[in-house]
Amino acid sequence: REAMELGAILWRAFPSGVPGLGASLRRRPWLLERPLRQALEERLGLSRHQLLPVLAAAATRPVAVALGAGSGNVYVGPALDVARLKLSASQVMVANAFVHA
Repeated sequence: REAMELGAILWRAFPSGVPGLGASLRRRPWLLERPLRQALEERLGLSRHQLLPVLAAAATRPVAVALGAGSGNVYVGPALDVARLKLSASQVMVANAFVHA
């Protein structure tokens, strides 16, 4: 639940106007697929390398953001503190990338 709430916080900061973005991020808030990433970059007037720090800065908690070299997808990992399990943002992002790769 905490992860989904953080996803909503992160993506709420971005403008609408990218068809399919909202539906995709509701399904998988930690994966921004290449076509949607490109549409968001165009909408915001940013390059892919400029988009990554903007995504990280939009979160209200520590997050790690990475660009898949082969896929062109953006992977986001929030720091999680769930019960006795604590994971850094980098750990969550790497796990996320492996799950989707």
